Amino acid sequence: MKNLLAFIPFLAFLQVLPAYAGQHPQHPMHKGTPPPPKAAASQIGTASWYGRSHAGRLTANGERFNPRAMTCAHRTLPLGSVVAVTNVATGTQVTCRINDRGPYIKGRILDLSERAATRLGVGDKGLMRVRIDLVSRSSSDAES
Repeated sequence: MKNLLAFIPFLAFLQVLPAYAGQHPQHPMHKGTPPPPKAAASQIGTASWYGRSHAGRLTANGERFNPRAMTCAHRTLPLGSVVAVTNVATGTQVTCRINDRGPYIKGRILDLSERAATRLGVGDKGLMRVRIDLVSRSSSDAES
């Protein structure tokens, strides 16, 4: 019993120890430095497009798909983010807002609206090699 009573203060010490760890003068939150910025997203891969047959369908963010809008679908970038999409072969670049999820075909990194694909010069195959650069994250992502 005496051994158990002697053990209780040690257990109490272990419970408060994490609270003191954050107060260490070398802790980065006490240096007044902001947290490091999130890394900019940049990808190179194959893009496809989807057009009139999908017009009016709900996108992942709840708006209706408009093939004439400058929008695109990406699997992981935050909805509402803006990306610069560059046709690697021609250097042509457009800016699109991510409003949907996809593409779900292996090897593709982006689904473009018909208008965005046309401006990039998609060609007969319906596929092109593109580079995606994050221009801005969605405002809701920046708050989290």
